[in-house]
Amino acid sequence: MTPAISILLPVYNGQQYLRESLASLSAQTLPPAEIVVIDDGSTDQSAAIAADFPGVTLIQQANAGAAAARNAGLTAATGNLIACLDADDLADPKRLELQAAAFDRDPDLDGCFTHLAEFLSPELPDDERAQLECKAEAAPGACIGTLMIRRDSFLRVGLLDPELRVAYFLQWYGLAQDQGLRFEMLSETLVQRRLHLDNTGRREKGRLAKEYAKVLAAKIARRRSQK
Repeated sequence: MTPAISILLPVYNGQQYLRESLASLSAQTLPPAEIVVIDDGSTDQSAAIAADFPGVTLIQQANAGAAAARNAGLTAATGNLIACLDADDLADPKRLELQAAAFDRDPDLDGCFTHLAEFLSPELPDDERAQLECKAEAAPGACIGTLMIRRDSFLRVGLLDPELRVAYFLQWYGLAQDQGLRFEMLSETLVQRRLHLDNTGRREKGRLAKEYAKVLAAKIARRRSQK
């Protein structure tokens, strides 16, 4: 039985790369049931680009951050499998096919990730390229941008914390591990992470360290309370 896969793609002022990301999703060997784009209060043409793209369901909201946007998409999604992608990244054509196959092999699997490769966005001038560190080798991508998960499993853990702008998935993944959800890391490299000067990790660098410390401290406290 062919699974119903909903892809969640939040975007905030991402007009420069959005079309290419959506095209990579439309080129899947296993077509998704729906592509849900959540426009998080963009002031550029992101919403218009998504609305004109075939097969896209567009949700618009006032700017509230990526966690809130993904929550809105998850609530609206109709598929039993949820796949995520960032609006500036690219999915390999076989991504959905290979990830869905993991669930066929293991009926008890809750979610799976893929390996992730980085690339410098081709339009960047040399001075901007010099500011970015691009890993030469693909690596395991235990992040929301490579995740495919059963919708019921996601909701069993709960929605993402909208108060966190950067570390929301680290916090959610820690809760999922505490609850015993089962994840697999596929060996294939199925997502390409685009590097540019406006990546969230760079833009929110000051907030990132504080949020990560807060999330890790809460995880340690949970583990201690369970002993």
